[in-house]
Amino acid sequence: MTEWLFENVQAEQIRLLNHFLKQQGEQSANRGDWNFWLKQHGKTIAVARLIPVADIASNGFWLRGLFVVETHRKQGIGQQFMQQIHAWIQTTLEDTIHEDKPLKSQQACWFSVYAFPHGHLAPFYHPLGYQSCEPEGLPEPLRTRYEQAKNANKDWLCMVYSNQE
Repeated sequence: MTEWLFENVQAEQIRLLNHFLKQQGEQSANRGDWNFWLKQHGKTIAVARLIPVADIASNGFWLRGLFVVETHRKQGIGQQFMQQIHAWIQTTLEDTIHEDKPLKSQQACWFSVYAFPHGHLAPFYHPLGYQSCEPEGLPEPLRTRYEQAKNANKDWLCMVYSNQE
């Protein structure tokens, strides 16, 4: 991704991010989310929004949205973008642990990302390491949201990525 700029969107940049999302017909991002964008030649070409899951013992995140501009789809950009996000989360957790206390085990750096992609997107997520999971295994707020979507006949899959081996 040498010609692309990957960034964690800072709080003061949320208005710019939301302007882009609105232009694309996507939902707005919130300041408490972990928002990322990918830019090429100064233009946003991809956005991802992760929401920390509050009631999980390990570090859990919900991939609330992933959007790649239509002209940049099917080029591997979305997968490379997600790989960078996973690496960013890992590094951020490691840095936080090193600042707060000595690193005692790799377990402290484990994290999970839950995703509810539409059914036709499974081939995108599987190569990234996302696995199908049962809704019963989801953290409570996500399980409730997933079940509401399924009851509304949404074609959502229940998937999780974990860096645990």
